[in-house]
Amino acid sequence: MLIATPTQMNNIDQRAVKKGVPSLLLMENAASAVVCELPPKAKSFLVVCGSGNNGGDGYAVARQLFCSGKMVEVLCVSPPKTDDAKLNYKYAKDIGVPFVTFDKLKEYDVIIDAMLGTGLSGDVRQEQKEIIEYINNTKSYIISVDVPSGTDGASGITCGISVKADKTVTFALIKQGQLWSDNVGKLVLKSISIPIDAINEENITTYLLEKSDVKQMLPQRSTDSHKGSCGKILVVAGSEGMTGAARLSCEAALRSGCGLVKLAIPRSLNIVMEKTLIEAMTIPVAEFDGAISQESVGEISSHLKNSDVLLIGCGLSTKPQTKRAFAEIIKQSNLPMVIDADGLNILSEDIHLIDGKNVVITPHLMEFSRLSGLTIEEINKDKVTVATMFATKYNVVLVLKGKGTVIALPDGRCYINNTGNEGMATGGSGDVLVGMIASFIGQGMTTQNAALCGVYLHGLSGDIAKEYKGIYSMLPTDMISYIGEAIDIVKEVE
Repeated sequence: MLIATPTQMNNIDQRAVKKGVPSLLLMENAASAVVCELPPKAKSFLVVCGSGNNGGDGYAVARQLFCSGKMVEVLCVSPPKTDDAKLNYKYAKDIGVPFVTFDKLKEYDVIIDAMLGTGLSGDVRQEQKEIIEYINNTKSYIISVDVPSGTDGASGITCGISVKADKTVTFALIKQGQLWSDNVGKLVLKSISIPIDAINEENITTYLLEKSDVKQMLPQRSTDSHKGSCGKILVVAGSEGMTGAARLSCEAALRSGCGLVKLAIPRSLNIVMEKTLIEAMTIPVAEFDGAISQESVGEISSHLKNSDVLLIGCGLSTKPQTKRAFAEIIKQSNLPMVIDADGLNILSEDIHLIDGKNVVITPHLMEFSRLSGLTIEEINKDKVTVATMFATKYNVVLVLKGKGTVIALPDGRCYINNTGNEGMATGGSGDVLVGMIASFIGQGMTTQNAALCGVYLHGLSGDIAKEYKGIYSMLPTDMISYIGEAIDIVKEVE
């Protein structure tokens, strides 16, 4: 499914009009779509209208409700400015739709927020702020038209203050910011008769990652499979105090279906891993000060020859000898690689270590800030563009973790994931993710498809864990235990 920016959606709207679909019809269809999503038992409605086409949608909603005999009032925040909004304002006035001032508002079953659309730039004005505060403090069910007023439709950033909607009804395509905002509530996508050609001619390259996509990518296991044919992963991870990261990544890889996992670990930590990680092989290697040393490179490199993928970085440390070992291992590896955590911290000092390599990197915002040289604020303003530029420049698969994880591919395509939840914001969750991605690469998937499948299924396993454990008590080990159930759910998709 395509995902648009507000600018792209505006272009599509204009193109639809040029192709013969009247803009007033699009507005009327949008209003009808909103009316269809209203609670059926609601008796009283307030429609809050701004000056743009979002407000025009609101006036059309109010008129439709009034004509169907509903008790509805309109709060006009500012006079309509666009031609279509002016017409729908006039139509509502002409047929007698009641208008009300801010000081005369009462309790309503439903408030329809049509004040500020996706074109908002800058913080909301004081009078708008007061109305948003009123809306959020009512007991009414709140439905926003296209985007909650005060939420940036491109980035999802709250512009000072935002309506916190119970439901947001959007049209034709999902907007990027809707997937990153906490203000949207339930998101409902509705068609308003925009021709498909008007959409296709925009050449959008950002997609919503869906179950059906993942189902098509998942590896099929034949009946004569054996451990050697199901993927051999070499994991270089762990240091003193960080053995959990190594364990979680290995267990997630195994639970995701790979045949064999070998873990290179500092020699002094080997006995711990042998006792706790019984399904994987351990390779005790040379160390210095509790982390792998430069002397370990030869032994680790010898295992590259019999592996299908290299996973490196989880709990590795950034000690000087470890940095040198990391750089040398990367240089010697011709395998597909997944790099995370301390591996990314080391990589941020010399990104060209991965030149010419087939790599997936999985940074969170702070790690990506170090890698890209951009501030977190700059990244959040335009995640898709920033991530895509980085992925194409360095020819990597970039997984930018967070709410609505962004997966940017070297060919310029970008996916946004909507599985997962706030309960996954716990140490070790990222180790589970990279283990899953490495597992899928080992089973024969491309780095691009493995990243997409890993991200989606990682989020889905977290959603399942939330059902059983709740958002406060779920652990990374819970996510691992539900990977199989997540895969089964995806495979059942028609």
